[in-house]
Amino acid sequence: MYQAILFDFDGVIVESVAVKGRGFARLYEDQGKDAQQRVVRFHEDHGGVSRVEKILHFNKEFGLPTDEVTLSRYRQRFSDFVLEEVIQCPFVPGAEEFLKNFSGKIPFFIVSATPENELHQILKARNLTPFFKDALGSPTKKPEHVRRLIKTHGFDPKKLLFVGDAMTDLEAAQETGVHFLGRISPEVPDLFPCTIEKSADIFGELKKRLSKDS
Repeated sequence: MYQAILFDFDGVIVESVAVKGRGFARLYEDQGKDAQQRVVRFHEDHGGVSRVEKILHFNKEFGLPTDEVTLSRYRQRFSDFVLEEVIQCPFVPGAEEFLKNFSGKIPFFIVSATPENELHQILKARNLTPFFKDALGSPTKKPEHVRRLIKTHGFDPKKLLFVGDAMTDLEAAQETGVHFLGRISPEVPDLFPCTIEKSADIFGELKKRLSKDS
């Protein structure tokens, strides 16, 4: 059925959406409780948007400096807050077993908004690197990554599946003509249109699809 499967990372492979929400809240704790709640809500409602864009948005909203030196310092503090937690947080149910059982049968790729160097660091620390042909992150946007994978590997977009938990994932799939499966998570609101294929048990669904295909 598929030539390859492309996975978002946060909220799809590991349960790290709330971890990063806490990281943003800590980053702006000096702005008060109400501001922290707005930051977390914005983070949850804009899944798949890079921390670069979110931090710029928050600094503008709170009247904080937006020069590159300041933004770089905020990004580093955020990474310091969340990196170890993301390495230690639990897998999305079924993810680890699915990767072990199916990664040798079909190519898997990560397409994430996490900075690419940090993404590779996390995958290595969690012993996940062998399961993926490549792991692609920011600053490159997701649609560009998908187009590059299609061109580099000669994939037929109609035979690719993008698995994500955010509207940016759906938009990347729609822009590039690949199929999409959305994860419904208890951590984030379901913003997907009712016409979109989605599941609370994405790895159970994927297992059925790949088992049927074989």
